[in-house]
Amino acid sequence: MTIKPFNIEDIDNVVDMYIHYFNNIEGDNWTRETIKTRLSQMVNRQDYFGLKIVIDEKIIGFALGNFEQFFDGKVFHLIEIFIDYNYQNKGFGKILMKAIEKEVKDKGAFRLTLEAFNDEKRTNFYNNMGYEDCNNLVIKGKNLI
Repeated sequence: MTIKPFNIEDIDNVVDMYIHYFNNIEGDNWTRETIKTRLSQMVNRQDYFGLKIVIDEKIIGFALGNFEQFFDGKVFHLIEIFIDYNYQNKGFGKILMKAIEKEVKDKGAFRLTLEAFNDEKRTNFYNNMGYEDCNNLVIKGKNLI
């Protein structure tokens, strides 16, 4: 297993596992085009940073986000962390989170933020990694359709 930077060229190599998980496990309806668009948007952001986990020359997971400057320093906003369904619950998510934390701290971030669905699986994962709810932040949304 190795951890390497995730680049735009890696997107084609993760589309099938992304489709498998989100369409077959989560019940979504992603297409190759919508996945490529989503991941390209992340990778093409200013101050982007991402890592991938590779086993036997195959990407099995990735974490993507970007740095944001605030008056008191840089914050890294993790937008996506994904582990192939066949490798979930085997410690790879924790390995990837620890790696991204170290790398962004080394690049000057004093905080890492993320948004996650509020379900038991994700809450347990992030709580076990030491993440807390940010009580001074709230996500607001409005359907436009």
